[in-house]
Amino acid sequence: MQLTKVLYKTTLSRLPVDDIGNSESHTAGLHLPPELASSLHYESFEILERVDSAKHYHLALDTSFPLAVRLYEFPAGLRAVPMTWHERLEIFCPLAGSGAFRIGEQLEPFDACDILLIDNLRLHGVDSFEGPDRHALVIVFYPDLVAAPGALPCDLWLLRPFRHLRDGCLHLRSKDPHAAEAWDCLSRLVLAQMQAAGDPACQARQKSALAELLLVLEEAFRDRMAEHSDYEFRRDRLRRLSPLFEFLAARHDEPLSVPAAARMLKMSVSYFMRFFRTATGLTFSAYVDQLRVSRAYQLLLESDLSLTQIAAETGFCDQCHLSRHIQRRFGTSPGRIRSQQRASVRK
Repeated sequence: MQLTKVLYKTTLSRLPVDDIGNSESHTAGLHLPPELASSLHYESFEILERVDSAKHYHLALDTSFPLAVRLYEFPAGLRAVPMTWHERLEIFCPLAGSGAFRIGEQLEPFDACDILLIDNLRLHGVDSFEGPDRHALVIVFYPDLVAAPGALPCDLWLLRPFRHLRDGCLHLRSKDPHAAEAWDCLSRLVLAQMQAAGDPACQARQKSALAELLLVLEEAFRDRMAEHSDYEFRRDRLRRLSPLFEFLAARHDEPLSVPAAARMLKMSVSYFMRFFRTATGLTFSAYVDQLRVSRAYQLLLESDLSLTQIAAETGFCDQCHLSRHIQRRFGTSPGRIRSQQRASVRK
């Protein structure tokens, strides 16, 4: 689904890409002709129906051109955005507002006009997003778009930042000397995507802008990348954890010890603990807590169950145990979350 809809009648296919290459475009941020910038449409960020029991986020991309350029509006107030993983490469670009992105146990604060390369194989998601406008440009694509099997070394070079991610995220701040050039590429990418979905000429412009963006990011992050890549290794690890993910999703109210989880995967306890953290970016106990808190949050919003009942449904010892975890995760009490939700519904 194309999300950057123009809200008035105009022939976008006649608009030259060079229109964004003026002197005003050499700053961080999205630069489009004024008449187009004012017409951008931001889709509400809702992904729950696309996340399976293994926390895998499914998003169908055109197999002939596996690239999505999405403009999202994130909801105001508290909202449980699930932590997910996927095999698409991801670039997160906040346009307005500030917040924090969580990758595994790492919390990465961001401001408007920053650019984040996300470790897509680790569990990740927006942890908080504040401001009157909470807009972000999200670019996702499959590696084959840039470097298909048998690709030339120069094509593989463009994917180095994703293959050599360190600490879960590479963060280009808006004040960085490379930021303006990167945003010029992003602007050309968005403009080409707006012109005509599926048109080969516009797809060629998108691919050209993406390739230039990746080259700029490789140069910007060169000193911050890990020396060796274990990308394929970690992807295989996530797949191996699928039976455990499915068990936890179906029976997260039941206690499951680390030794029991290790036995399920036919691993020793010490090996399982290292294996799980390397694959997901979280310890096993942190993952289970995150899963239970997300489910409890959902029940607070969507049911009339008491806190004692929700605690029992989600595997917490009692109401106090649940409240402590909710307070730690969302910075407020379960009762306040529920009252705010009901107040917003009445409006």
